Amino acid sequence: MKNVIITGSHGKSSCARLLNEAVNREHLAYKVHMVPLDRLDDVEVHPDVLIVTNICAYPLKNMSSYQECVEEIDRLMELQTEEDLFILNADYSFILSMISGPLRGRMKMFRPRKDESVDVWVDYENDFLMEKDGDIAVPVTKRSLLKVPGLRADEFYCACTAFLIECLEKEKIANLLKTFSGAEGHFEYVGSYRGGPIFNNACSVLPSDAVYSLMPFYKKVIFITGGLLKGWPYRGLGLINVTYARELILIGESANEIERETKKASCYDPAKIRIDKVMSIERAVELVQEIAEEGDPVVFSPSTPLSDPYDYLAVGWEFKKCMEKLEEFV
Repeated sequence: MKNVIITGSHGKSSCARLLNEAVNREHLAYKVHMVPLDRLDDVEVHPDVLIVTNICAYPLKNMSSYQECVEEIDRLMELQTEEDLFILNADYSFILSMISGPLRGRMKMFRPRKDESVDVWVDYENDFLMEKDGDIAVPVTKRSLLKVPGLRADEFYCACTAFLIECLEKEKIANLLKTFSGAEGHFEYVGSYRGGPIFNNACSVLPSDAVYSLMPFYKKVIFITGGLLKGWPYRGLGLINVTYARELILIGESANEIERETKKASCYDPAKIRIDKVMSIERAVELVQEIAEEGDPVVFSPSTPLSDPYDYLAVGWEFKKCMEKLEEFV
């Protein structure tokens, strides 16, 4: 049994979930390990495949610098042999100049935008996830057929594809990517209501997480957010709310602050965004039923925890159970 070690600041859970689905469905002889950057020193298995989705300044968590982070990645790279595989997001290729020794395994690079110099990329203009077969660029699947939107999704789609093309036919890879709904509570595709997609991002516990959850959308969304914490920096969230939401449903102790920051945004127009404050997820979903129009995306993404931050799965389950009760949910 070989090991796939997935690390990075974002996208680890989704990447691991997708690869585990591939392993189970196709009976691949791999074990998938999702490891936070600050826990890489705990890894004791051989890194047959090492995947780095991204390395962002936040969250470095218990690490003090990029250098400390790279040193842990370097330690695993030094264990690799020429048969092993190192998969890296090319937007973070700066880590290669920070490692102590030569690359021992094979390297593949991906980039969530068009770049035919890497092994896997996204060609947004032509709507394809692409991979390089020798010197030839080959489409894997249409990007618009994949359920999870956004830059971070493209990072884990590319990272997984870079590994899967080592062991599966393209048709099987395309089917895996198209049926994948995301990791539970991590921008998870829940289903459809009145023709619009529903997303559960219950793992979101910071205003910046809530901000990101809106940015993949071109059509204005019904946005359910809020939380228990007051006094947080909601200004940026307020501006994004005005830009991306047509309906803002606020839950919890932070509702008044988020409403105030939304109305303070220079482009705020009460005719273009409706704001409601509710006491529960159940009532928020009842409002969705009242106001949703054909094709409206619905996004649930708290801006601070609605309960214990480590119990976000239960919060997500409550949201999904409420949505599933709606008559037009599919």
